[in-house]
Amino acid sequence: MKKALNQYNKLVDIIESTKEEVYICPVCKEELIRNFGISRQYFSHPNGSEDCELKFNLMLKNNEKILSSNEIDILNRYLQRRIELKLQL
Repeated sequence: MKKALNQYNKLVDIIESTKEEVYICPVCKEELIRNFGISRQYFSHPNGSEDCELKFNLMLKNNEKILSSNEIDILNRYLQRRIELKLQL
């Protein structure tokens, strides 16, 4: 995830983030981990969930119907997990 909410409820890009601040997922409101490496910079959930990233990207696209191949992969994995959970019940 490239954007998160700061303590002032402002959407902040990972490039503009600082290690001193706490960042929150704009979808589920869970605290995020700031991953700021040399080659990659992103926010992530402690549990590794990608569901919020897909939902957030869809919100940002303002309900556009076009998804990237990465978003389609994430959506497929999410739906597969839901199907598997229902089958276990």
